[in-house]
Amino acid sequence: MEKKRTVFLPLGKGNALKRMSALAFLIAIYIALSFLSIRFGNFSFSLASIPLIVSALLFGPIEATIICLLGEFVIQFALYGPGPTTIIWMIGPAIRPLFLGLVAYFFGKTEKRLEDRLPLFILFAILAALLVTMANTLAIYLDALIIGYPYAFVLVETVLRGVASIATAVLAAFLSKPVIKALRGLLGD
Repeated sequence: MEKKRTVFLPLGKGNALKRMSALAFLIAIYIALSFLSIRFGNFSFSLASIPLIVSALLFGPIEATIICLLGEFVIQFALYGPGPTTIIWMIGPAIRPLFLGLVAYFFGKTEKRLEDRLPLFILFAILAALLVTMANTLAIYLDALIIGYPYAFVLVETVLRGVASIATAVLAAFLSKPVIKALRGLLGD
């Protein structure tokens, strides 16, 4: 009898504790990698997207977005403190796991999962990164309007952020693939 393959790791059948532990671990890694970022004003180079990519492909868009929002809440408060634009800055990063989780869901219905189709996996990782860049650019603009600093640099910065996000997305996709495989094995899929 052939074992039915699921799109995302199932909850239950002794898997709940392992799954919750994995989710907590991914939140902690997301926060840690975010703090290890190289920051230049509103620009940062980070591999913090790896746990978001992993969680999106393993657990789906809802749990992955929750991981991101919980982690981003801690990051925003630790780095910048509470402010009128905190929520705005949390939206951008949450787009990546939501988008990739939805794409993974649709690819999970086919013969191969998204992570097993490397060119498409990288393409969708890049698209997700560009969506995050656009959302963060909007956040910079809104932040400038709300707090009252000049926003003339937003366009120039967006181009630089877009190029950097593409490079980071490719690297993060390559680094995520073995982690996804290892966690699938560990969590019983």
